[in-house]
Amino acid sequence: MVLEDIELDLLMYVNYDFAKKFNVLPTRRYKNGVIVICSEIRDDVMNNLKVMFNENIVPYVQSRETVEENISYYYEIFNKRQASSGNYAEELYDEIFDTAISLRVSDIHIEPQSDGVNIRMRYNGDLKLFKQISFVSYKFISTKIKVLSNLDITEKRLSQDGKIIYTYKGIKYNIRVSTLLVSKGEKISLRIHYNEMVYKTIEDLGFNEDQISLLEKHLSKRNGMTILSGPTGSGKSTTLYKFIEHLNNEKVSIYTIEDPIEYEIDGVNQSSVNEKAGLTFKEIAKNILRHDPDILMIGEIRDDETAKVAVSSSVVGHKVFSTIHAKDSISVITRLEDLGISDFLAIDSLDMIISQRLVKKLCKCKKRESVDEQVIFNTKYEKGKYYSPKGCEKCKFTGYSGRILLSEIIIIDDIIKDMFLEKKPINEIKQYIRKKYFKYSFEYNMRELIQSGDVYIKDMEIVN
Repeated sequence: MVLEDIELDLLMYVNYDFAKKFNVLPTRRYKNGVIVICSEIRDDVMNNLKVMFNENIVPYVQSRETVEENISYYYEIFNKRQASSGNYAEELYDEIFDTAISLRVSDIHIEPQSDGVNIRMRYNGDLKLFKQISFVSYKFISTKIKVLSNLDITEKRLSQDGKIIYTYKGIKYNIRVSTLLVSKGEKISLRIHYNEMVYKTIEDLGFNEDQISLLEKHLSKRNGMTILSGPTGSGKSTTLYKFIEHLNNEKVSIYTIEDPIEYEIDGVNQSSVNEKAGLTFKEIAKNILRHDPDILMIGEIRDDETAKVAVSSSVVGHKVFSTIHAKDSISVITRLEDLGISDFLAIDSLDMIISQRLVKKLCKCKKRESVDEQVIFNTKYEKGKYYSPKGCEKCKFTGYSGRILLSEIIIIDDIIKDMFLEKKPINEIKQYIRKKYFKYSFEYNMRELIQSGDVYIKDMEIVN
């Protein structure tokens, strides 16, 4: 006996072999969960189904013959529908990546919802809905992404990370893949790394003239640690790679430990962490230190192990570069302490801290607008006319064209080190830094960007 029409999309979550082996078939969603028919209720099978759907399972017992007949009937229909939609899904897969790369999108989010799957893209720092697709198309695209990034296609409970390479107009792009189980299914996040370095020199990164002079002076030092901090997507890796390129010559030996390698540089010895192959961070770091490095770059300080290697390498005389997540420059020091580094070693190892973020840059179609008095980064902006977004065909009527660097640089000089070791109040340390390094601060950099008309003053409230 074949049941009335079932929700075929449910079959995406349960492969045919599993359904046939355990004689179970999902039929429809209900307010209490997913209804399945089965010839017997087995706890292990129900638990597996609960993980597959990430919802409660409501079992209904039918005869073995009835369940088998419905499995054969509906999976045949499902497979035919998938085959007919395969070409569309393949085209959709290419459309997603082609569109994202052509717009210089930084991230793609593939997010299952109750009524479909949303695809959102981060453009100029903001997430925008690209389109909503069916669960059938999502199944095809998610499986292809997992296969190409060497992830386990049957694993949905645990988060997985991988990398795929996508070719667009003859150029290969590294795309970092991350999966996460959420209430409606498995979300996939994709970070696009634009391998062609559009910045030819450090000056192109967006630092002002005073900052460039300071950077060149301290980058040339033979030891000490430089750390870049900022939120995800703030351009830390781009800045880091440009520093390495700037220092790369036949007189120095440069090594990197990355997870993964985002941009390959000729003449630099780059290593990628691969836990499955036994290439752990600890193992790579131990071997690199035996190879006489002058400069060591660690992609990110994310735990006590990476923090200890970075700090110890710096204090014994190597030049070290890395990134860390911290809200501002001073917080970098406390973040290292949180990771188990003593205050003395944290201070002793550091030479320069750069905090940065990317803010939306106004398109050339910008207009002047009267704005009320505002205080941003301790600076009062009197009521007056400042540039604001307008919108034109070139900027797709958003009023913005890309993003621009907002940064600050702090040199950890002897006075700052003494103040930290003497446990001076943070406010006192910040006052000294503001007085000594004001020309290199967020506050000063912000003032330049607003006065030059590169940014909209009201946008700066969110980064204050």
